[in-house]
Amino acid sequence: MKKIEDTKRTNFLSKLVPCKNCKREIEPKRRQCPYCGILNPTVTLKDIFSALALVLIVMGVVTYFMN
Repeated sequence: MKKIEDTKRTNFLSKLVPCKNCKREIEPKRRQCPYCGILNPTVTLKDIFSALALVLIVMGVVTYFMN
């Protein structure tokens, strides 16, 4: 039983990512960094632009088929 818990803990720790502000390791889905307090600490400009590009592409496809 202890080996399973150790494996889960190891898997959890391997998924930590650095905060974009203070660079400390945190969980990727955290809403706020527990160390520096910044909101959305793991969201980068690349993520924002990727999401924006996807929305624009979908809007373009929908507009194309609506005409």
